Amino acid sequence: MIDDEIPDGIKDLQRLTALLNDREEKLREERDKLSLVNEIITIANKADSNTSLLDSVLSTIVEKMDFDGGIVHLVNPTKRVAKLISSCNIIPSIVEKYKVINIDEPPYDSLFDDRIPSIIVENIQIKNPQLYKSYGILMLCIYPIVSPCGVVGSMLLFSKSLPTMTTRDVDILSTISVHIGDTLRRIWAERGMMKECNNYRELYTLVRSLCDNIPDLVWAKDLDGKYVFVNKAICNKLLVVDNTSDPIGHDDMYFANHQRDEHPDNPKWHTFGEVCYDSDRLTLESNHPMIFEEHGFVKGKGLILEVFKAPFVDDDGKIRGVVGCGRDITERRKQENDLEMAIMDNAIKATELDAMNDSLLSHECEMSNDIITLVEIINSFTSPVIWRDFEGNIKGCNNSYAKFMDLDPLHIVGKNLRNLYPPEDVDIYLSSDDEVKRKGRILIRHIVVNKNRPTSCMMHKSLYKDINGNPIGVVIHIFPEVSI
Repeated sequence: MIDDEIPDGIKDLQRLTALLNDREEKLREERDKLSLVNEIITIANKADSNTSLLDSVLSTIVEKMDFDGGIVHLVNPTKRVAKLISSCNIIPSIVEKYKVINIDEPPYDSLFDDRIPSIIVENIQIKNPQLYKSYGILMLCIYPIVSPCGVVGSMLLFSKSLPTMTTRDVDILSTISVHIGDTLRRIWAERGMMKECNNYRELYTLVRSLCDNIPDLVWAKDLDGKYVFVNKAICNKLLVVDNTSDPIGHDDMYFANHQRDEHPDNPKWHTFGEVCYDSDRLTLESNHPMIFEEHGFVKGKGLILEVFKAPFVDDDGKIRGVVGCGRDITERRKQENDLEMAIMDNAIKATELDAMNDSLLSHECEMSNDIITLVEIINSFTSPVIWRDFEGNIKGCNNSYAKFMDLDPLHIVGKNLRNLYPPEDVDIYLSSDDEVKRKGRILIRHIVVNKNRPTSCMMHKSLYKDINGNPIGVVIHIFPEVSI
């Protein structure tokens, strides 16, 4: 039966059948596409690294889309190259050939153009007969991997049987490319967050180690006065707790009340608490770093702290609390008080010494008895005393000075200062003699090395004169403060 003889009804049926078959084929292709894309999405969602993602995606594409092999590159924008990250079913010589590609050279420059990334499909039999002859590769497809931040890589797919790409294949690869790009961005973001977390963790460990290995008290509090950070020193010296986690979330009064409850019969067992709150409040009100001296009792013993406090401000400039550092100056204050008492005591004796010196000048008779009395007075001083001429030759010293220097007096008297001290120190000691000559007496601080230890000392220097009233040297009272 010729075509003209086919009834119109049958023709309509044939056309409808053809349309249905075509639609069924398209639906089947769409289902296959969706199935492949869903499989890729599942792989992408499970991936936790570049390599695991790209290895799984590449092997799936090669298997499901009838390619014979493939390579994935990721871009290094700084060096303007794309480096091979993953490969599937590729012989080593081709891997080496495509190990690094320059993204600024044709044909890759158009592929990695962030504005309009393009797909490269080449018939190798025509474009590169040598590659076809050597490896049997018929078609090469290079597809960009696109993320919201631009082109981040590419997929190179090889086929030994397909001469070109179908529209369906291009559509599938386009969808897959977007999912790969999104997943890479997620992985990089997570990696960046993890790196940042690791950096913060390392920084916290460093700060924690530094703070826990210094004698000063270090802490931070929130706006409610509750601790958010403490070091070991404040736990041991002030809060009386065993570890640095116990204070977190509590304020000073919590620990003060705990100590007071344990010793209700001793009102001086623990008196720190209120004073800490007051200085916190003042620091926040001033919105500037402040220095305080806080006094009180901890475990029944007096404690004096020199405290530095400042508002704790976040990156947005919002005040979050107070940070502080405290130094135990209890012993220093005791030494200063002892020094003041010693200075007062020796000032009285110095007055007696000056009077005796005047007596020696005005009463030549009884000279020997007065000298004996003078030496006895000097030896009664608890502080070291030495007298010397202006060239540094030592004329005499008391027993306290010999003990201070850990030397026999016979090894001191008659020596020059340069036999006892470093030359540079002696130059400093002698440099103030001119001021003594002008003023008669001065009070000055020097670092003195005794027993191989440098000691900060206050020195009272006064002139001593010969029988005619002429200045011939200085008498030096030494008041040691703190060994450094």
